[in-house]
Amino acid sequence: MSEPVIAGAALAFSVLSAGISEMRSGDVHFTGPSSPIGVTATNIPTNVRLKQKTLRGSVFSYTKSNPISGIEQVNVQLDCILQYDGPQVQATFQMPHSRSRLTYDTYIRIENPLSLERLPMPDDWVRIGITEYPVVRIPITIFVDHPWPRSNLNDSFMLVISGFKGMGADGLSSIEDRNRYWN
Repeated sequence: MSEPVIAGAALAFSVLSAGISEMRSGDVHFTGPSSPIGVTATNIPTNVRLKQKTLRGSVFSYTKSNPISGIEQVNVQLDCILQYDGPQVQATFQMPHSRSRLTYDTYIRIENPLSLERLPMPDDWVRIGITEYPVVRIPITIFVDHPWPRSNLNDSFMLVISGFKGMGADGLSSIEDRNRYWN
């Protein structure tokens, strides 16, 4: 015998945006949200207890050393820390141990989430009254300025986060629309 579906009001999702601020650490320039971004939900059934999960993943990493001296010139890593519980997801960004030096400048820009999408939850979630989960895309652009005559690294992509999977979603990769080139 199947379990009954709990009736209730439909979930209402709200995109969580933040002010965009600029930081600089040496020759690493970071422009991004000043607080967590993602999606919050209202009308979650009162008898449902959600378990929040935390996921930390690297979304960009680049290292460059001088081929003759071996001196590290660029070492940049951008991590995303996600907290999600099914109908909600929040992302914060960190750059652990990132440096850019010896005439190498690095620029990282993270925008607020775009294009709220709703995907169907699996049957076990539907039975407790949560029928869909949110998915948003976060635009990220990274530019590493190498000294002349070397080419510069340009990388832009959409980071896909969701309340159900954290990074990515059913049928969706965690990185979409990547455009990486040297000029």
